Amino acid sequence: MKVVYRVIVVAVALLAAFGAIYLGGSALKATLAGLAMIVGVYVGLRHPIWLLWLLAFVAGMFPAGYLPGVHVPMVFSFAMGSLLATIIHPWEVTGFSTLERWVLALVGVSFVSLVASGFNLIAIMEYVKWTTATLLIIVLLRLPRDQLRRFGQIYVVSATAASLLAIGIVFGDSGGRVLKALSILGYGVKDNNFFVYTESGAVARLAGTFLEPNSAGIAILVAALICAVVFDGWRRVACGAILLLALALTLSRASLFAVVVGVILMLVFASLSARQRMGIVGVFFLGFCVAIAVPKIRNRIFSSFGSQDAGSNARLDALKDFPSYMGGKWVFGRGWGLIEFKDPSKSIATNFVANAPLLATYRGGVIVAAVFVMTFLYASYLAYQCLRTTHWNLAFYGGGFIGFFFLTMQLDIGTVTIPATVAALSLLVTFLKYTHELAMDLDDVGRGRAGPVPPPLPRPAPRVPVADVEPPRVPAHARAQ
Repeated sequence: MKVVYRVIVVAVALLAAFGAIYLGGSALKATLAGLAMIVGVYVGLRHPIWLLWLLAFVAGMFPAGYLPGVHVPMVFSFAMGSLLATIIHPWEVTGFSTLERWVLALVGVSFVSLVASGFNLIAIMEYVKWTTATLLIIVLLRLPRDQLRRFGQIYVVSATAASLLAIGIVFGDSGGRVLKALSILGYGVKDNNFFVYTESGAVARLAGTFLEPNSAGIAILVAALICAVVFDGWRRVACGAILLLALALTLSRASLFAVVVGVILMLVFASLSARQRMGIVGVFFLGFCVAIAVPKIRNRIFSSFGSQDAGSNARLDALKDFPSYMGGKWVFGRGWGLIEFKDPSKSIATNFVANAPLLATYRGGVIVAAVFVMTFLYASYLAYQCLRTTHWNLAFYGGGFIGFFFLTMQLDIGTVTIPATVAALSLLVTFLKYTHELAMDLDDVGRGRAGPVPPPLPRPAPRVPVADVEPPRVPAHARAQ
């Protein structure tokens, strides 16, 4: 078996090196690719769990980063390695849940749309990247639940560190020195300053290593929800406070409103005590007052309801133009290798609709969109069951997931078109399943009783009264003897 391992390592490394040279890469890049492939294959064969720990760190800290010397996204690289390791190694969890079957069905019908819509190399690469990010749900649910919890903790801590870095960039690094120092990971190449323009001037939005504020809002929201489930005590409070502050500074209205919807659903449906409800209302009201006390956050939130909001007007125009953009290709979509998903200038010119189900229709057709919606409707049913628990953190996750699907994903494009954001969505779905399992184990869902009722103890045997027993009489002659 050791000989087989060595042969596989050498063969794959040589293929990667010659492939890099054939595609026009330099000898240095080919060498780096070969070395990286050797290390990756060895780790995947002998220590597969290391790939998952690295994936959790990279997805949280450098979601838009590239492998040094090789123009390959780090999230995609470690996700692909984890997927291959899952295929090679036996894992503790072998069966597929209903949620996982829906995910596999989505991947399958998407492949049919890829073939039917006419594919090229770009379309194949886009499908492979999207599929790899989506199948992270299957990969992570193979893990024992203690290791899955550890994965979530690494991701949350990494995302918290990235949020702290992004906060520092917003307030003290307008020149982009920090991101330029990370140029080895592909950062600092383009301008990373994003602004919201109001009557009082330009307001900076948090992006950091997430590169784009709306993508940052989604990743940070996912980390905040996972934080409520995988941590407790001061760790939950510390990481949660930093993540929510960073989320507010992204000025991503879709993500901020998802938190509001999640809290409202938790208060309405969760089986909480009056004391817990009052505490949640107090904390939420305090956070809301602090947020609207900051002018840029207040203006960003309340401008959503005015006619002068350019983003809302652009979304309405895109919805009106959506049928004409489809061009009659409703069954299998317009294809996976669309230039408007790759070129920002083409994206602005096209103004395609910012809505995840409609984008799934635009790219893959109505069949893909139907399976996509059914998958998340079923996931929302699981989230509703989490809402009915007596544990506020599990209910918050359920409410936040429902808010994310019915609000954020209806106003966003990244959960369909950006692989790093698709990976964050996969983590959200994965830990929904983990949260649902916790809710089933810890709670009698929907009845407000803490924990399942234990079976009654066996009744003791009836007590039998003990009669007075007289000692036998001994004859006198026997006592004399």
